[in-house]
Amino acid sequence: AYSATVDGISNIWAASVEGSSQIEVSDNTDPKRSYTNPVWTPGGKQVVFVAEFPSISDPKVSVFQLVIKDLESGEQKAVFETSDKFRFLGLGPN
Repeated sequence: AYSATVDGISNIWAASVEGSSQIEVSDNTDPKRSYTNPVWTPGGKQVVFVAEFPSISDPKVSVFQLVIKDLESGEQKAVFETSDKFRFLGLGPN
């Protein structure tokens, strides 16, 4: 998985091993949101990534979320939120 900005919109993408096909994993449509640091879960059925966007109460302050996207159900949910910038590096085997 990788992050890319297409037409000013940041999303998470996946590519086939040979690189011939690409699919958009996330479904962001907000140009103020940025999705980065995608990591596959050990089972390969979910992607975890970082979302950054302006705070509603103070647009000068960014909010950061750790988000899990389930590729089978399509469900995407934030599991952690903070105003402190962080980088997600990976998951353990369990």
